[in-house]
Amino acid sequence: MCDKDKLMYQLEMERLEITAHCPCEYCQEVERLEAFRFMYEPLTEADNFLPQILKAEREGRSIRTYIGEPSKTCNALGLSFFLKAYQAHALFNAVKGFKKMNPPYTCVAKCLLTSADGVISAPEQNGHFNVHPYVDAPMQSSFTYDSSLTV
Repeated sequence: MCDKDKLMYQLEMERLEITAHCPCEYCQEVERLEAFRFMYEPLTEADNFLPQILKAEREGRSIRTYIGEPSKTCNALGLSFFLKAYQAHALFNAVKGFKKMNPPYTCVAKCLLTSADGVISAPEQNGHFNVHPYVDAPMQSSFTYDSSLTV
């Protein structure tokens, strides 16, 4: 199930005129799913929970890049996660640490996603998927990290 009224970025979806298909048409809640995400230290840093499209100016992106492509815009309003830590590390190494990121990510952190956190897209072959968080999603307090997850 996907409750559009509980989505954290519902107003942005409405402003960008993508609510008809985003994200409830293709995302579902999960009961319990261990997941991994690129993050900044400290883990409580507010930017750790901002979708890419909302960090656009800071990271050299432009919201205009996403306009006209509802599925791409919807993905950009999600938070990127991976099913396994090694999958996150593999992508990080493949793109040479996201050179355009300023500041660069410092770790991969782990959390346990539940139905209270939001809805997730189907994982891609590389283990990547998006989470569209609900307002007051408890995931923000469930992240942990140890030195083995440093990037």
